[in-house]
Amino acid sequence: MFSSGYLYILMTSIFTVIGELIIKWRIDSMEFSLHGTAIEKITSVILLLFDKYIMVGLFSAMLAALFWMAALSKFNLSHAYPMIIALLTILTVAASVYILGESMSYIKIIGVSIVVIGLMVLWVGEAYIHIDYE
Repeated sequence: MFSSGYLYILMTSIFTVIGELIIKWRIDSMEFSLHGTAIEKITSVILLLFDKYIMVGLFSAMLAALFWMAALSKFNLSHAYPMIIALLTILTVAASVYILGESMSYIKIIGVSIVVIGLMVLWVGEAYIHIDYE
């Protein structure tokens, strides 16, 4: 049976990845750097924090946190956390390749495949644990 908690986990993952993509894209396009004097570093961070796109990315992260709290109300942490980390790994690698144009190596493919197998074990295993034997 599909629990609304899984939808919360999915939404947490989606909003987290959206936020990550926006922030990464913006940091690259602004040529953000923490090199130079202390004043230059502080100025760089302040410009970054007040950038409208960075704010959208942070808002997306805030929405992800709200969905995460909802997910935790439905599942044990020991179940929800590995699922969220697995989904974040899969979605982040896929989005980074397709949206940001990052490379996809064989090592990434193997790693993501292992994560997918682990996610399936968690999902299917949890379904079998909760079978009602009435």
